[in-house]
Amino acid sequence: MPRNDRLAVLMMAGLVMVAACTAPAPTTTSRPSEAAPGSAAPNTTDTGVPLEGIHAADGLGDSYYPALGNEGYDIQSVQLELRVDPEAPSLQGTADYLVTALETLDSFTFDFDTLEVEEVAVNGAEAPHSHSGGELRIDPEPVIEAGEEFEVTIMYGGAPVPFESTAAPFRTGLVQGLDSLFAFSEPDGTSSWMPINDHPLDKATYRIAATVRNPLVVAASGTLIETELVDEDTTRYVWESNDPIAPYLVAFAVGDFVRADEVGPSEIPIRNYFDDDIEPDLLVPFAAQSEMMAFLIDTFGPYPFDQYGSLVVDTVDLGAALETQTLSTYGRQSLALGEDVVVHELAHQWFGNSVSVGDWSDIWLNEGFATYTQWLWLEHKGDADRMNTDIEFAYDVMSGAFYLAEAGGADAARQIAQESFPPPGRPAPDDLFNASIYFRGGLLLHALRLEVGDDDFFNILRTYADRHAYGNATTEDFVDVVEGVTGSDFSLFFDAWLFEPEIPPIPELGLEPPR
Repeated sequence: MPRNDRLAVLMMAGLVMVAACTAPAPTTTSRPSEAAPGSAAPNTTDTGVPLEGIHAADGLGDSYYPALGNEGYDIQSVQLELRVDPEAPSLQGTADYLVTALETLDSFTFDFDTLEVEEVAVNGAEAPHSHSGGELRIDPEPVIEAGEEFEVTIMYGGAPVPFESTAAPFRTGLVQGLDSLFAFSEPDGTSSWMPINDHPLDKATYRIAATVRNPLVVAASGTLIETELVDEDTTRYVWESNDPIAPYLVAFAVGDFVRADEVGPSEIPIRNYFDDDIEPDLLVPFAAQSEMMAFLIDTFGPYPFDQYGSLVVDTVDLGAALETQTLSTYGRQSLALGEDVVVHELAHQWFGNSVSVGDWSDIWLNEGFATYTQWLWLEHKGDADRMNTDIEFAYDVMSGAFYLAEAGGADAARQIAQESFPPPGRPAPDDLFNASIYFRGGLLLHALRLEVGDDDFFNILRTYADRHAYGNATTEDFVDVVEGVTGSDFSLFFDAWLFEPEIPPIPELGLEPPR
């Protein structure tokens, strides 16, 4: 196809969130606590008085979004009891949390946006609280001591409203499809439908019970442990996950879904939920999930969770997918990308879900790894020619060679590339999902493979996935693994690939920026 068409496909393939999403719907709001990229809006009480000196209201120290999350405590488990109507839309919920205090707490704060708080209790006793600016402040009586485990119950409800994220101009939160309601929350949308500590550093287990009118179906992360016919009009579904999940990765959807089951490698259940309006030919790439999983287990190590599957929602404008844990979520339009997007989201179960970023500035660790997995899958299928063609084309785009003829010279072409695709280790906070984190991140991994050889390279990937399983990691953690496996200093290599404006050459492939 023409190069411009190939560029469009390349930059869509495997993107978790892309500009293909249309402008936010009229009901979309801007997150009040994220008014400006990289800076926190002041927290206020309902009377507008600044919240000062609150132990757990200062964010978790993310270098890009310091207002996200709250320090001072760690959520261990979340249990939700929901009643949901996707048509209204409306959500009524009770959330129970088991929490560990990391310091003495006379107050603590959950991220929570536009839904209304009805009642709050700590250890069974009603607790004073205030809700403003995207934050729910709770004042326990008595004070919670450091190291103490305590329980929080929050009753809430209203009409869930997705908002425009600070990170990019797309809708995030609980989003309406054509006949569904589904969570699409990266990086900061979970607080639009539940009170939570909304940062990947606070992972928890989840139990989600949701009652919906028949014949709607509820799909979520984990295992479906109970389906109860409440009455002739409603059914209650209970989903439970025993593995920790970062808030933005919680899968949840209500819609007209058809379930399709298969058995993956090592008897891992694969359960898919496909909107009943999706044409069968669009679902063909999902038939390869079991084979993909077997290949990735051989490549990265054991699959980190108990089950997997895919959720496909019928949408008008969602040309993207999200690696929600154990149940990846796809908008209809993303299915045009075929197996590329399916293997991309599956790879995230290792890189992004089991091993999650410790800081949003390190997002290349998620997207570069998943993008490179697309190329590994082509190689595995015996299509090395397409793999090499895609790698060369990605390099041409990232280096500026793609623009050389129309730019009128090498200097202009390189400048276009550098302005359009900032180094993947330093994406703009208001453009977190720039194509560079995917494709220059993937090219970094290919250059590393050529540098160290296949034995060390795949040992690096397996070691990284194992060492940081069910936790968080940073670029420094990955560099430590690389240097530990190889016994060599790779600081200059990573500085050049992650932070220098001009992409480094890949001599083994004859690839270099235009001169």
